[in-house]
Amino acid sequence: MTKKVKAEIIAVGTELLLGQIANTNAQWLSQQLAQYGVNIYNHVVVGDNLRRVEEAFRQAHLRSDIILVTGGLGPTEDDLTREAFQALSNLSMVEHKPSMDKIQAYFHKQDVEMTPNNRKQARVFETADVWKNSVGMAPGMMVTFEGRKWIFLP
Repeated sequence: MTKKVKAEIIAVGTELLLGQIANTNAQWLSQQLAQYGVNIYNHVVVGDNLRRVEEAFRQAHLRSDIILVTGGLGPTEDDLTREAFQALSNLSMVEHKPSMDKIQAYFHKQDVEMTPNNRKQARVFETADVWKNSVGMAPGMMVTFEGRKWIFLP
């Protein structure tokens, strides 16, 4: 008998909770994954609060095999996805050079000085498989932690 994979989507962003934008990422991901037989057991939306994001991650880690996280990978103070996962996993982060090069090139092309907080977008977990972002700045990444796949999508 084969084990059914349990997957979960966590969307990070206060703007989702306030109804300022619809959670279309979760809808689209659920539709795509269903085509491959991946069962989505939970959709979670959590605001931009470090403790709440950490708790959502802890709960997901207990109940799911694959956790897809959208949002919270930007340059602002309230983008806390990396920090929350680091609190759970204790994994080290590093600056991903190809992503940093892309970010610096963008600011150079715009003839705008890059502020230091933009470096945050290039930070990835040391053991991650990093995926190029062809639309925005922060890359996507996948990390295996304690037998679970964590997929972070900007």
